[in-house]
Parts: sequence; structure tokens; C-alpha cells
Amino acid sequence: MIRNQLTAVLFLATLLLACTSYEEPDSGIDCGRQFINATYQGNFKRAKQLLLAGPEQQELLESRIEKEFRSKDSNGREALSKSSIVVRNIEQQGDSVLYISYLNAYDNQERRLRVVNGADGWKTDLAYSFR
Repeated sequence: MIRNQLTAVLFLATLLLACTSYEEPDSGIDCGRQFINATYQGNFKRAKQLLLAGPEQQELLESRIEKEFRSKDSNGREALSKSSIVVRNIEQQGDSVLYISYLNAYDNQERRLRVVNGADGWKTDLAYSFR
């Protein structure tokens, strides 16, 4: 009986560890940080969760960010994921819009991200980034 209980506990623990849950961003800065980290780590499943809803947003993520990441060889992806993120500027507009200017020390290319707070919480707006 104890062996069956132990087996059941181990099974449930394994199942819980297999289901990755992410903490929801509690601010625009946190959402931007999570999104930037996810894209540089190649975790596009998480990056999609942090996007505003809509096919345009997912298309931009896949065609512009994910495609560029996957075009690098393994050394390039590793260097990108390990390099420092340098935040150049954070600009708050009211309670629901935040702009983050940043660069990755690996490619030294400045980017600007727009994060908005709506009914689904803080989300990234890629349409703004690629105008």
C-alpha cells in the first residue's frame, strides 16, 4: 500500500514538473523583460503567450524574430541567449502603455518594444516594433 502511494506521489510530481507554468507579468516592465528573455532564449511558445491577440502579432513573431533566431547556427543562438540585455530607455505613457528601448550586447542592434495593459493584462505589441 505504501509503495502504491509513493508511486502515485512520484507520478503526480513528474506530471506537475512536465507542465510548465509561467508567472503572469505584474507590470509592463516585467512583461517586456519576459518577452525579451523568451525570444533570446528561443522560447517562442512563451513569447506567443506574451503577445497581443491576433494573427498579425503571431505572424510578426514568426517571420521577423523566430526566423532570424533559427537562421543562426547553434553557436550564434547560444551567444545570443547568453549575452547581456542593455535597457537604454523606459518610457511610461499613462497607466497602460510602456515603451522599452533595448539592445542585446551580441548584435548591438537597438530595438524598441511597446507593451500595453488591456483586459488580458500586460501584452507586447509587435506591430508597433516593426512599423
